[in-house]
Amino acid sequence: VSLTLSTNNSRPGDAVDIKVKAAKGSCVCVSTVDKSVYLLRNGFQLTPGQIFQELSEFDVSDVYGTGKDEGHFWWPGMGSQRRRRSSLFPWHWDITKDARFAFTETGLIVMTDIVSLNHRQSGGMYTDEAVPAFQPHTGTLVGSSYTRMATRTEKRKRTFFPETWVWHCFNVSDVTGEEQLHVEVPDSITTWITEAIGISSEKGLGVAGQAHLKAFKPFFIDFTLPYHVIRGEQVKIPLTVYNYLPVGVEVHVKITIPKGIKFVGYPGKQYLIRKLCVASGETKPTSAVFAFTDLGQANISARALAFAGMSCFPEGNTFKNKHADDAYLEKKVPAGSDFVRRSLMVEPEGLAREYTYSVFFCPNEKIQISTPNKFEYQYVQKPQRMTHFDLTVKAHNDAHIALSSGPHDMAEMIEIVIGGQQNSRTWISTSKMGDPVSSASTSSVLSWDEFRAFWISWKNGVIQ
Repeated sequence: VSLTLSTNNSRPGDAVDIKVKAAKGSCVCVSTVDKSVYLLRNGFQLTPGQIFQELSEFDVSDVYGTGKDEGHFWWPGMGSQRRRRSSLFPWHWDITKDARFAFTETGLIVMTDIVSLNHRQSGGMYTDEAVPAFQPHTGTLVGSSYTRMATRTEKRKRTFFPETWVWHCFNVSDVTGEEQLHVEVPDSITTWITEAIGISSEKGLGVAGQAHLKAFKPFFIDFTLPYHVIRGEQVKIPLTVYNYLPVGVEVHVKITIPKGIKFVGYPGKQYLIRKLCVASGETKPTSAVFAFTDLGQANISARALAFAGMSCFPEGNTFKNKHADDAYLEKKVPAGSDFVRRSLMVEPEGLAREYTYSVFFCPNEKIQISTPNKFEYQYVQKPQRMTHFDLTVKAHNDAHIALSSGPHDMAEMIEIVIGGQQNSRTWISTSKMGDPVSSASTSSVLSWDEFRAFWISWKNGVIQ
């Protein structure tokens, strides 16, 4: 698998094409990540070297290593001892094995006069046919210099700053073996690193070489934000102006805040204006102190206009580019501009605390009784303040359960019979041996060979 970009240098908001080539019909996953993520922790990328290292750990033969004189495994044109790997793609020769190799490697002895095990298959592992999926694709990163500066103010607002830009999987065309992604460059001033991994049922696994895209503009501004702020605290947030124009500029910066944020020292104002002089190729910081009153995401915006004029540099502006436009000498025409809006989280003040509340309750009571194999009730007293209960009955003969207000036979007691009338019916009656209130046919619900369990529940006078 390989990938190429339509350009290696772009501006935020530009359209870029990512072209992917792979084995026809293979599945390819493409990722594009901010280079700053790689600077935080390196070594997590999947490389062809890691893949071959994994494959070598699964090898069960000696040095790939059985001798050439063994009939089931040989290296065409080479001795029985292969050289150590000294490059990233060392397997440029052919590897062949016959069917008997699979059995002998597992320790099996095959005796047959029907099936021939000497069929040899070439190109089984790392042949020239499979290697292209792993071939590195190198390209020259050509940095284009800005021959002239923009003659009009850019209208784009930079508000989208992801760490992961592209994370997409797709199937390559079965006809051309190519696929193209049309994407828009985010607003970050950074270098984007694009990688691709492909897998094919015929070619196997492939890893493409990295492709770099530099997103840059000659004049821009950026906030340096904390991870989060606390509601009510005052925070000084720097704003840096970057001038890579071929001329020094006078910069006018307007910082705007929404409701829920205040400028410290400027009550009631919703924006501040800063004026800076920034020479060519230099950066200059400014700052503002904010107070945050609302929780959640808070947005801070800044717009900067850069004018090439004589007020900041009385000795005169010297253009580094002899072909720069005359518009830079006119203060009314901005030599550069930028708009950025960043967000930060406002969290509540105070310290996290844990509270424990004690609650007293009566746990479920579990009472187990066994009755003799004769018609005799065993009374169990109901716990006090119990509004409902569940009980389970295990029986292999007809079971009689009585619900009574006292530990003796009473006229108002309720009797539940399971498997009565010779294991043919189950019913509920209002007194001992009384007429059934509810009855159902339950033929063979009980068994003399095993105990069977039945659940009975009572809640709000309803028996189930």
